[in-house]
Amino acid sequence: MSIQNNKTEILDSIKNTNQCQRNWEKTPVTPEDIQFFKSVLENVPKKQGQIFHEVLFIENKVLIKKLYRYAREQDYKFAHNPQVNAPLLVVYVPYTEEHLETISKDVLNNFNKVVDENTSFPYCGVDITTSMGMHMGILALAANQIGYKTGFCSCFNKKFKKTIEKLTTKDKIETDGMLCLGIGLANQNIDYNYDENLKTRIFSHKNVWSDNNIRHIK
Repeated sequence: MSIQNNKTEILDSIKNTNQCQRNWEKTPVTPEDIQFFKSVLENVPKKQGQIFHEVLFIENKVLIKKLYRYAREQDYKFAHNPQVNAPLLVVYVPYTEEHLETISKDVLNNFNKVVDENTSFPYCGVDITTSMGMHMGILALAANQIGYKTGFCSCFNKKFKKTIEKLTTKDKIETDGMLCLGIGLANQNIDYNYDENLKTRIFSHKNVWSDNNIRHIK
């Protein structure tokens, strides 16, 4: 395959990730592909080589349906984020500041020993979101490159958070700041943004990049 064809395929996959898939076929994600996705996350870039989250790969249909019902802002009456109701739901759950402080001390001790310094740079929310963005972006791209569709979600009510707490190491994680990614095969019979439960298309912004947003400095 030529380099140009590779570029075209990669760009097409990136364009697919830009569409939040809101309806799904019932076909499950294969065990081989789930293992591939785990390998993707194990090999993505990490700030200081550190892990800032627990990651849940959820296939249980009953649990996913429950989380879908809770994937909404606290005061909303109806579920409206069907990207969560996917055959595979990946949930990134950040560690607490206290747990990250323990990790940062280990890194600092090693850094200061190697470079003969006495610095302090505790991990913070920016590090968490930077890591999460890199990991989930690459995972979404990888999924689209092998034929799946994806949809991100960061809207959760208290019941969603309590449900996730029961699935994680509770004393190490913080449910504020979670991010979900639904992965599966698209329902080819309807538009990607059509919500089958609400019987309507979900609005999305159509912002376009321009020279005002992307600047080339030579």
